Amino acid sequence: MKRILPLILVALLPFVAYCQHSYQLDLNKLGTITFPDTPKSTLTSQSKVFTLTYDSVVYMATAAPIGKALGFFGNALNESFYTGVIKGSLKEAHGKLIYRKSVTLSSLTGVEFCYKAAFDSVTYYCYHQAYKVKNSLVFYGYWSRDSLQSDDKKMRIFFASFKPSKSALAVTANPFAVDMHRVLWIFLIVIIVLLAGAGIILLIKKMRSA
Repeated sequence: MKRILPLILVALLPFVAYCQHSYQLDLNKLGTITFPDTPKSTLTSQSKVFTLTYDSVVYMATAAPIGKALGFFGNALNESFYTGVIKGSLKEAHGKLIYRKSVTLSSLTGVEFCYKAAFDSVTYYCYHQAYKVKNSLVFYGYWSRDSLQSDDKKMRIFFASFKPSKSALAVTANPFAVDMHRVLWIFLIVIIVLLAGAGIILLIKKMRSA
């Protein structure tokens, strides 16, 4: 969060949109999310962070490999994964957690949380959802100057616009698929070796008895 936060703060500055229509953003082939207008992109050493200020609300989204996400959220990710995401966010924003809850989307299980923090003497209620997709963190947020109801329409439209890709879901649904194939092959090899060994032992016994 240490490096994401300054980029989000840039989005608080006045911004003239290039076009007034929704923008579907590709998140590193892991899925897409739709902004109400064209976001700014800022490239960091970890990933691209996309931000947009629209109707006094700050929208943001990013996707980064888990290893690189450690650069965003620090060693807190070494704890429970989503607890680390939340703690990293709160630490850098000096925020106060308001709520946390688990969320599901297709075969994914993620987290939604909200915290309250002040930036340049302006208080924001920062709503986020995060999902571990394949070996990456998909992280997006909706920052409002007002506390929102859990069913706030605009926030829910933005959150619901995240659509994970089929390929990402397939791998995420069974992250041990490749390893299980290896285990199966090893198991079969062990069985073959054991059977062969048993056969050799029986053959030796017959030869001795003869």
